[in-house]
Amino acid sequence: MQVASWRSYPNPANEEVSIDFGETIASGRIELVGMLGQVLLYYDVENQEHHKMDVSALTQGEYILRFIKNDDTVIVKPILIY
Repeated sequence: MQVASWRSYPNPANEEVSIDFGETIASGRIELVGMLGQVLLYYDVENQEHHKMDVSALTQGEYILRFIKNDDTVIVKPILIY
């Protein structure tokens, strides 16, 4: 997976973040990580090209959206919640 092919929107977000992988993902995990490194939310994905993450319960601030494929490929993107 190329970094350029993976996108998340809207950014900033307040209710939901949509994630387009740019290809069908056989297996992987999406994590929303706080600035201190704690995993706040995670979703396992299988055979998906698109995923929506509910962020409405999170407090306003900066977070990291991390995607991990089974082959240990890690892609990280910053995201703001307001």
